[in-house]
Amino acid sequence: MEAKHIKVETWPLSDLIVDIGRGKLRIPQFQRDFVWEKPRVTKLLDSMYKDFPIGSFFFWIAPKEYNIFYRDIPELDIKHSDNDTEVTFILDGQQRITSLYATLKGLTIRKTNYYDICFDLDKELFVARKGDHLRYIPFADFFGNNHLEIYNSLTDERKTIFQKCRDKFNNYPFSIIIVKDKNIEQVCEIFERLNQSGKKLDLFDLVVANTWDKEFKLKDEIDDLNKIFLTNFGKLKNEIFVQSISLIKKKQCNRAYQLKLTKEDFINTWKEFSEALKKTIDFIKNNLGVKRFEIIPYPSLIPLIVYFYYNSKTLNNHQRQKIEEWFWKCSFSERYSSSTLTRMGEDRNLFDKLLNGEEITIPYPLNIGQDKLKKTNITSRSALRNTLLCLLAKKNPMSFKDNSPIILDKDYFSTLSSPEKHHIFPKKFLEKTKEINSILNFCFIPSSLNKEISKKKPSDYFTEYKKNNPKFGDSLKTHLINPEEGSAIWINNYDSFLVQRGETILNEIKNLVGDLTILEKEFEENPKKILEVIENQIREKIHTNLYESYGENYWEEFIPQDVKENVQNRVKDTLKRQPFLKEEYEQPQNKLSKCDLMDYPKIILKNWKIFEDIFGSKEEINKHFKNLNEFRKAIAHSNLKKMNSITRKEGEIAVEWLSQALKYDELPEEIQEENEDNELFERLKEKIKTLGEDISIEPKAYYTAFKLKDIKKSNFIALKIRRDELVLYLKGENFKDPKEMLRDVSDVGHHGTGRYQLKLVSISDLDYAIELITSAYNQIKDKKMKKS
Repeated sequence: MEAKHIKVETWPLSDLIVDIGRGKLRIPQFQRDFVWEKPRVTKLLDSMYKDFPIGSFFFWIAPKEYNIFYRDIPELDIKHSDNDTEVTFILDGQQRITSLYATLKGLTIRKTNYYDICFDLDKELFVARKGDHLRYIPFADFFGNNHLEIYNSLTDERKTIFQKCRDKFNNYPFSIIIVKDKNIEQVCEIFERLNQSGKKLDLFDLVVANTWDKEFKLKDEIDDLNKIFLTNFGKLKNEIFVQSISLIKKKQCNRAYQLKLTKEDFINTWKEFSEALKKTIDFIKNNLGVKRFEIIPYPSLIPLIVYFYYNSKTLNNHQRQKIEEWFWKCSFSERYSSSTLTRMGEDRNLFDKLLNGEEITIPYPLNIGQDKLKKTNITSRSALRNTLLCLLAKKNPMSFKDNSPIILDKDYFSTLSSPEKHHIFPKKFLEKTKEINSILNFCFIPSSLNKEISKKKPSDYFTEYKKNNPKFGDSLKTHLINPEEGSAIWINNYDSFLVQRGETILNEIKNLVGDLTILEKEFEENPKKILEVIENQIREKIHTNLYESYGENYWEEFIPQDVKENVQNRVKDTLKRQPFLKEEYEQPQNKLSKCDLMDYPKIILKNWKIFEDIFGSKEEINKHFKNLNEFRKAIAHSNLKKMNSITRKEGEIAVEWLSQALKYDELPEEIQEENEDNELFERLKEKIKTLGEDISIEPKAYYTAFKLKDIKKSNFIALKIRRDELVLYLKGENFKDPKEMLRDVSDVGHHGTGRYQLKLVSISDLDYAIELITSAYNQIKDKKMKKS
């Protein structure tokens, strides 16, 4: 690339604002939401006021044929560009720039008034509140026509701070990378290379950019299709459309394959793909109980069924049965909890065999039992919870009262955060009972029926409905509730009810997938298989993290020397027997397969920075790998019954610990971004900050750490934002927890530190959560003070 085609400049704020207002600086159509919420804007302004760097901005001076592809945003009141105007697109940094523009102009966008972002002259920080032109000055007025009038009305101290703020922003240097004379494909490649060691680019936006066409706009086509699904199923994520086309055209859907998609790939397949997608949604609604998109266990299951319909148009009975078996096995085995795109390619291969009429087996062992069902909370969004919701919905539940069909529309799934509306044993009847929100105590209950049930005992309200509903027994069976005389609902025994319903649900799962292969049973029958699965997961996690952090050539620099030498020798031995595999073993992922089990902790510890958030503790890593290795040796020389009981127990704990760490349910990046402005999170964060001025909040790769400022190993909370909840890990002991909201997870892998897990779903629980957090804060503070 010639130097003249790329340059780095420093711009003042005034140049950015003027160019946006004139319509010279534009946001491309494929960009996402263009402006931030107030909390993120105040944080951005604070960073600039403190002279902190806010990252570079990437601009593209586009050829004229792209002039019409800007995104028109009426709220910004930007001048329209004509075909002859040279347009510069903001490819990276558009949210920061448009947020600054909206705030500086005092605009109202989507009912959010950005004029109400003010600078506190006394505390020298930005706050979201109305201004008074005395202490709290709207940011827009620092640069408005009335700024001198405001300045003259202030005290001398505040005048000094007012002028200091103006100077800070007038002189703040914006680092701008400008590219010109390049087409969109070249710009995307430059963009990726510039950011290789920085933030991960949004894959969907890049695909949209790569497939720009005057006659075919991918985002518009997706929006049109989503209008069909919105009311009766829900809006599908953009990734589903791209992954589907990638499977259809490339047979794979890893990042590299998606980026190879062309506009012709979409244009030539869109009509038939759209029909396949409609058939897929009908299929999963009618056959698999996926009544709404928000309860599908893994969205990635949809593109694979689309792929099948695209190539087959219809399903015969055998194909339908196999796809249903595949769906349930993938969901209950949590197959798509990691390495999603790779697994999609593997299952596409399985579907090709089914399309060709070959007999296939679906070898995904299920890890599900009574205890796991009991601990699945209806308020906690998880793949297992969603799978069980689909299972219950698949039964087409009928009303207890009159056996009328229960219409499972959007309203049913929007009330899952208020599970008392669906409790079989009412909350007020159980009061202090643990696990009241277990999915085993859940069923689909119409709101009118829920009001009738209220606080009644199950035996009372079920007796009443049994008298008036001649098909009462059939109604209960559609909810997988035992209606017979021996059922615990007739004696109001909650513990017995959980056991009975758990057995009923497990039997239903067996009807769908055959005999269950539970982890404990698999340990007894085939422990080597369990160890093989764990080792594969370890390799996949190591490869994924190294590849995403350092690129495809990570092997030479980031693998310990002794490991490389050992692997090299093993590969040489293999190639003597199978020389045709030479090219295969040039790939780092295949080299990892030649590592010994105890090589993996060496790799992890050498690259601890990118693995710490997964495994948490170096000591735990060493301990569990050592125990797993001893366990594996013992299995090689004896069966479990003859094994030393301590070796066996430590080995099983190691398997469980690693399994939990590796299968940790990481949110897709776009979901995390959706939740960054989560109201519950913002309120919690503000309350935590009031506990003391010594609290530091540090975003990590997979969680947010709350710790003491400038003190090592002082985290007292690790917080993870999930779709419908906040998950906190609290450090400390002897918490006063009368509501029993804390769960000891000391033997389970998770991101960050902290022995006790707290799940926060509702703002109503915020004050109680703060009491627990205060205890954790005080404990870590006392501990550090004693040490000092």
